[in-house]
Amino acid sequence: MVGSGSSRKQRRDQQKARWKLRRQMMMEAACLIAKSLPSLVHTNARPPPKKRRYQHGRVKYKDSAGTLSVLPPTMSPWYILYCKEESPNLLPNFHRKFRNRFRLPYSNFLELVKRCTDDSNKPDGYFKRWRPGNQAAGGKPAAPLELLVLTSLRYLGRGWTFDDLTEATAISEEVIRTFFHQFCSFGADVLFKEWVRPPTSAEEAMVMCCEEYTAAGFPGCCGSMDATHVEHSRISFRNRQAHLSFKLPFPARAYNLITNHRRRIFSTTDGHPSRWNDKTLVRYDELATGLHDGTSPLCNIEFELYEYDPSTGRVRKEKYKGGWLLVAKRTSNPSYAQQHEHGKL
Repeated sequence: MVGSGSSRKQRRDQQKARWKLRRQMMMEAACLIAKSLPSLVHTNARPPPKKRRYQHGRVKYKDSAGTLSVLPPTMSPWYILYCKEESPNLLPNFHRKFRNRFRLPYSNFLELVKRCTDDSNKPDGYFKRWRPGNQAAGGKPAAPLELLVLTSLRYLGRGWTFDDLTEATAISEEVIRTFFHQFCSFGADVLFKEWVRPPTSAEEAMVMCCEEYTAAGFPGCCGSMDATHVEHSRISFRNRQAHLSFKLPFPARAYNLITNHRRRIFSTTDGHPSRWNDKTLVRYDELATGLHDGTSPLCNIEFELYEYDPSTGRVRKEKYKGGWLLVAKRTSNPSYAQQHEHGKL
C-alpha cells in the first residue's frame, strides 16, 4: 500500500513537470513571434480592414485612362438628368416628361427632396442614415438623397423592380429597398397628416369643395365618395378569400375615399378586405359618419334650392343647412359619360 501511494505521487510530479515544460515552450514561441512581428502586439495599431465579398452585377464604366471602374451614383443617367444643380433641360417638354415618368411635377419633387433633407438632419429622422455628407462603414459616401427619392417615386408610379432602379441609378438594391420602406413610413406618418385632411369649417368647405359642385348643379355637396381597390398580390393564403371581390380577379385592399372636384383626396379610411362592399366601408369613414350623425363641422353648410310650389304655381327659393356627399355611379348613357369626361359634371 505504501509503494502504490508513492508511485501515484511520482506520476503526478512527472505530469506537472511536463505541463511546466509545455507552458515554457509556448511562452518562448510567443516571444519569438512577437519579436518577428512587432506590429501585431502594438496596442494602438488599427486592425486591418475587413475584406469584403466581391459584388457581381455592379454598374461599371471606363474612365479616361481606359480602366474599368464602378460607376458612382453621381455619374448615373438619372442624377445627370434630374438631380444636378445646373439641369440641362428645363423646357416645357422636360416638365411634361418628368410628370409622366414620376407622377409628380418637377417643382414638387424639389420640394419633397427639401422635406426629406430637413428630416435627415433630425436626430430621430427617417432619413438620418442618408444625411448629406454621411459615410458608410467602409468610407463610401452615402447615396444622394434626391436620387433615392426618384427611385421610390418610380417604384410607386410604374412598378419598377429594385434591380431596374439599380441599373438606372448605380445604387444597390438593398439600399433602395431600405430607403423605400422609410419613405413609405415618412409619407404615412408625416405627409399624410399634412395633405389628407378634411375641411374644418363650413367656410373652408365652401372655398375648398362646394364652389365647383354648386356650379355643376349640386349645391351643398362637399365631396365625391366612392370605394377604390389597390392590388395586394402577395398575401397569405388564409387571407386570400377575404381579399377577393366580384369586381377584381386578384386580391386587393379596399379604401373609402372622399375627394373634391379638383381631384384632391381629403379623407380616406384604412385598408380593409376587398370583399367588403361600400355600405360596410363607409361605416369606417369618420367624415361620412360625422355628416350622417350631425357631428361634423360640415353640417353647418348653408345652401339654397329652387322648389316648385303647387299652391301658387311658382318657383321659390328654400334655404337648407347641412352638407352631403355625392356617390359616384357608372352609367351607360354616352352623353352623360361624355359630359363627365369633359368636366361638365
